[in-house]
Amino acid sequence: MTPEPARTATVKRTLHVNVPIDFAFRMLTQKMGTWWPATHHIAKTPFAEIVIEPHAGGRWFERDSAGAECDWGRVLLFEPPKQVVLSWHLQPDFHFEADMTRASEVSFDFFRRGRKRRAWSLSIATSSGTARAGRIYASASTRLAAGRRCWQASKRPRDGSSSNGCLT
Repeated sequence: MTPEPARTATVKRTLHVNVPIDFAFRMLTQKMGTWWPATHHIAKTPFAEIVIEPHAGGRWFERDSAGAECDWGRVLLFEPPKQVVLSWHLQPDFHFEADMTRASEVSFDFFRRGRKRRAWSLSIATSSGTARAGRIYASASTRLAAGRRCWQASKRPRDGSSSNGCLT
């Protein structure tokens, strides 16, 4: 008897944000630790940063203050500032599973809609069900939308500095 292939659930949502596309892309890929819930870590201690290596084949991982690293997944596609596709290898019980067939695919697409409206689209394909995909989406969209405050604050300093941890 042939095993039945795993069913994949896909959640796709679009969020409109009034920030430049390159800023939204950088908030996602370079400053994930500023908007990801601090309570959502897999190491024994909270993360100091979340790293997405900026190339296909790169790692997606958290690093704690002592330098210990815990893998979350891999970078499948990295095309700034338009798209990043990641494989999420954490299972529902939050253990890392290296098997790509058990990973969820998380795709962020950034685009312009109209003259002033910018948006990003998040598509999550997972064999773990729509509830899990929905939780990933809710966390990411809420936190990335909050990045608008950082963008507004970062426009103020003329010297390019920022004391609020935001990108400039």
